[in-house]
Amino acid sequence: MKQLRDTLRKLKVDNSRVLDVHFPDRGVVGILIHNDFEAEFAAQLNRRGVKLFDSFDPYHPDIVRDPEYKDKSPDERKEQAKIIFSNTCTHAINFIKTPRIKIAIARNFLQKEWISEKDFQSYITITIFNTNGLEKQTINTITSTLSSTTLLFLTETWLLSPSRIPTTWIQHHQYGKKVDNSYRGSMGISLLIHPNCPYPVTILPNSSPYILSCQVAGYLIHCLYLPPPGNGTLTDSEAIEIMNQLPLTTNHNHNGTIICGDINARNKTLLGDKKDTNRGLYLENFLIETGFHCLNSIYTFGQPTFIKQDNTGRMYTSIIDLFLSNEPLDQVTMQVHKNTDLDSDHQPVSIHFYLPTTTPTLPQQNHPRRLWKLGKFTD
Repeated sequence: MKQLRDTLRKLKVDNSRVLDVHFPDRGVVGILIHNDFEAEFAAQLNRRGVKLFDSFDPYHPDIVRDPEYKDKSPDERKEQAKIIFSNTCTHAINFIKTPRIKIAIARNFLQKEWISEKDFQSYITITIFNTNGLEKQTINTITSTLSSTTLLFLTETWLLSPSRIPTTWIQHHQYGKKVDNSYRGSMGISLLIHPNCPYPVTILPNSSPYILSCQVAGYLIHCLYLPPPGNGTLTDSEAIEIMNQLPLTTNHNHNGTIICGDINARNKTLLGDKKDTNRGLYLENFLIETGFHCLNSIYTFGQPTFIKQDNTGRMYTSIIDLFLSNEPLDQVTMQVHKNTDLDSDHQPVSIHFYLPTTTPTLPQQNHPRRLWKLGKFTD
């Protein structure tokens, strides 16, 4: 492999644009490159007399040279060639580290039927975390602790417009409200998108200070911060009415809708909390009426998301940071991150699940754009 990379370097090929190489047959090398490098790559090789096999067939029976298949029929050897090539493609996908590129290539291979749907399963991790007032000096600790998350929703940021969070993660904000006679705000929701997130994220306009909504990978996601009743904030009936008014469908959320965030609803039967509140009972009715399911109830029943110790050492716990979904999610894992020491009484909560393996339709091209180039080096 190193020798081949050295050969490409001598041919003035930029090795950083070469994603993977393999050897499908004697004297033939397959090279995986970026699409936008195709014309330059072909021109460089042509100038140096390297022949490109545009018609190379990776499924040809003669490629299978294992003595075990010597006496097999051409159809049987062709099937084995397909298996070998599919395994090669899967290995190439696994070798690529950047999620965005990995997913794009896997989708392309799936469309070409070089891999199966079982070979291609993309996933997403969504985390909610009530920061109880985001301190800018803690953001790097938060993102490094939760570095495997794709979308990180922060509630109660207290962030006021036009403030920004000092991070390399892509950020969107539903800014908080200014507190009288204070420099800080209250409420506030922020969405941080991992720099290597492989999916486009569309922020949906919303004038409500209690909601930040987005669309990603066919899912409509509403993150909420619904303050507890009292002190002139939301009543329980107002909080549930906000949830009832949430749009649950768009033209593009064919996979389902997820509601998450700090809802401040406690329910012993539903969540395994220590007490019931009116909002918790309203939430139970909301689930029945809308067909949503509470993932905390299914995967982390009884695990507190809020833990506070008073001056006497007494512990107060509750389960109020929730995930709701109106469609089943594939291979879900859910985690309440304990003992994270992120300067908040709340614990981050994450869900991780696999996305449906539907293949998007790509626009027609005037000419085929091939990710794999099969070429033979000649003297």
